Amino acid sequence: MPTRNKKSKKKSKSTSRKAKIAKKVSKKKVLKKKISKKKVVRTKKSLSALFGKVFQKGNEIIYRRVPGGSLILMDLRNEAHYFSLDGLSAEYWELLDGKSDCKKLAEKLIAKHGLPREAFLKDVEKLVLKLKKNDLISQV
Repeated sequence: MPTRNKKSKKKSKSTSRKAKIAKKVSKKKVLKKKISKKKVVRTKKSLSALFGKVFQKGNEIIYRRVPGGSLILMDLRNEAHYFSLDGLSAEYWELLDGKSDCKKLAEKLIAKHGLPREAFLKDVEKLVLKLKKNDLISQV
């Protein structure tokens, strides 16, 4: 009979270990979900806050238009980094003057090309965030 008690104790220990591991795993999943939700909220806030801000081209950025209409940008602080803009993003870059806010510049291109307003504004927000992230533009 004493052997049965030892086995039951071993079983209870192993089941309690499994339960602890399961709790840790479920806590990690919950934390990941919370973190990912926070990231989405931050992104939405930063996107809506861009319109109304004025940006200018970075002082250490040089750019040239190449055949085909694309712009090649180079960061002089790190000559290994080249960036390429084409189409409307290249036109937007050329409009950056440090005087007009993001939305006014986007409205100019919408009027010039007859673009769908909401879709283009979202694209401009994404472009400005990428340019800002890569230190190609700075806020005035």
